[in-house]
Amino acid sequence: MNCVHARDGGLQSGIAVAEAGDMQVQGGIRNRIRLEVQRGGRALLRRLLARRYSLVVPNFYRVYTPWFEDDFRRLLQGCVLDNTLLTEDRCYFVQQFVRYAAQLPGDFAECGVYRGGSAYLMAETMRAAGSAATLHLFDTFEGMPDTARPESDSHAQGDFGDVSYEGVVALLRDFTFASLHRGFIPHTFAGLDTTYCFAHIDVDIYSTTHDCLEYFYPRLHTGGILLFDDYGHRIYEHAQRRAVDEFFALIREKPIVLPTGQAFVIKL
Repeated sequence: MNCVHARDGGLQSGIAVAEAGDMQVQGGIRNRIRLEVQRGGRALLRRLLARRYSLVVPNFYRVYTPWFEDDFRRLLQGCVLDNTLLTEDRCYFVQQFVRYAAQLPGDFAECGVYRGGSAYLMAETMRAAGSAATLHLFDTFEGMPDTARPESDSHAQGDFGDVSYEGVVALLRDFTFASLHRGFIPHTFAGLDTTYCFAHIDVDIYSTTHDCLEYFYPRLHTGGILLFDDYGHRIYEHAQRRAVDEFFALIREKPIVLPTGQAFVIKL
């Protein structure tokens, strides 16, 4: 299919929001600098190091990295990578967990949709697996909420605001099973008492991660997966990681950390 970029959206309001985002990228100057340095650094390292068997630092041995296989990279080009901040390795684990969860009862969810790239990957994977579930997508589509605390969350209100709701709708228009819930978590959870087999939680900040855990964990089917995108990233040590560690401190399930910076929990 022809991919519509979520920042374009095909609608004037979406274009206006995206253009404003270009001027203020992500709302905060510190966040803008961090993201631009990361993008440039990752692009350079990909050209130098990205191989089917990639060098692992600091152990300096090569391991199989399937996210650099040609077929997977082609899958991500366009609709996914043009509309997400997730790197190829994190996209790979999202896809693999969705494939696994498609064999379980329950719906899918993503919290923190941004421009919709990872949601597109989830939807495409669900369709390929023959899933009849609903994909619930939760976001303000306006950037970080006012509950973000820069001193602990590394974000302020409005960060990641270079996005439009209309653009995400346009990007996902071919997936009729995708349901967008626009607004602030936990208010957008109200009235949704469904069961889930997989939830991708990419909300970064402490308070929203906690709200997601309170909602999804009791509704997660046995064998279901909670995937946390930002658990292992240094800047979120006192944000998403703290929320996850506190929640599971007295629960038998424990987060399993991936070298990508992600962590996941399997419901027992």
